[in-house]
Amino acid sequence: MAPTLAKESRPQLPGHLLGWGRGVLVETEEDPMTAMNIVHMRVKPGREEEFIALHRDIDSSDMAGLRNFWVVRTGERDFCVVGDWGEMSNLVQARPQMIAMLDRFRSLLEDLGGGRGVTEPWSGEVAVHLRPEMNVESAL
Repeated sequence: MAPTLAKESRPQLPGHLLGWGRGVLVETEEDPMTAMNIVHMRVKPGREEEFIALHRDIDSSDMAGLRNFWVVRTGERDFCVVGDWGEMSNLVQARPQMIAMLDRFRSLLEDLGGGRGVTEPWSGEVAVHLRPEMNVESAL
């Protein structure tokens, strides 16, 4: 367990550093908590590379508030697409564009069963965001 400093012996942290402990939680007005969308998909056998290539070619420049985008292989033919958004309203406004993108590769997807169709989408506001431990000097 890391030693705990008495509040009065802790160095004064700049306004963008909001936490102290095992690491430093960095959250600024320019970088507030985010919204995320996560979509599970299963690709038809032999179509995995085509699926990945189509995602590499996506032009996300017209999706306001999209900060990061990942395609994660979660199984042999299973993938989760993850979007990191500046705020929930950005995600909501981009849904028509995301559906249009899905339409480009829908034929590559297998039905997930159980009435889910070819995608299992989830979205919401981030409740907890942990970053790797860092020392205060590196966060300044």
